[in-house]
Amino acid sequence: MPWLGPDTLLAEGWRQMQGFTVDLDELASCRRLIQDYARDFGSVGAGLGLCDVDTSLFGTLPAATKLARACQDLHAAAADQFSAAHEFLGRVAQGLGEGCRRTTETEIANADAMKRAWSRGILVRGQTCRS
Repeated sequence: MPWLGPDTLLAEGWRQMQGFTVDLDELASCRRLIQDYARDFGSVGAGLGLCDVDTSLFGTLPAATKLARACQDLHAAAADQFSAAHEFLGRVAQGLGEGCRRTTETEIANADAMKRAWSRGILVRGQTCRS
């Protein structure tokens, strides 16, 4: 492949990016929705709190203690899962926010690069490279 100068690479990059769009409003809306879900999962997990199951709930069954302990373990596992969902969705929302921020920064940088390229005559009407 022949060596391509920075001006040619800039023009080729512009040509390849035409048609690429990101709907930042939709991504922000998605992020807010995920944050709401994360908050809901966190509230449920926090609301579960500690659980102390009285063995007398199971009467005089020989396995009453084991049943009570199994209920406590199930409760603790549910609380852990809601907490994990809360943390995971929080990271997803954070990732979407970071993606939106970086996309915006990239768009600004690209617009600045295009302005410089047009002002130098590297790109002309129709986004082609001058010979």
